[in-house]
Amino acid sequence: KRDNFPYHDEWDGFARFNQNGEGLIFIFKNNFPENRITVNIDSALDLNGREFIIENVFGKKKVCETTHEKIRTGIEFDFGSGKFLAFSVSGK
Repeated sequence: KRDNFPYHDEWDGFARFNQNGEGLIFIFKNNFPENRITVNIDSALDLNGREFIIENVFGKKKVCETTHEKIRTGIEFDFGSGKFLAFSVSGK
C-alpha cells in the first residue's frame, strides 16, 4: 500500500497492549466480503507461556481463552452481521 488508509475491500484494525500483554483489539470490516478472518498480532513483548481471556467489549461475552503464542500465530474472529469488532484482552 502506498498510504496509511485501508482499501475499502479490505478489513483493517489495530491493537494496543500494556507490558503484561493486556489491552484492546479493534477490527473494522469495511467492504471485506468474508465474515470470518484470522488475525495474528506479533509483539515485541516476551510473553511466551502466558494465557489470556479475550472478551467482546460490547457484550462482555468471552470469545476464547488463548495463549500468547496463539495470538501471534492467529485467532479467528467473526464479524457476523456487524462492521466493527472490539475485544479486551486480559491475563488469565
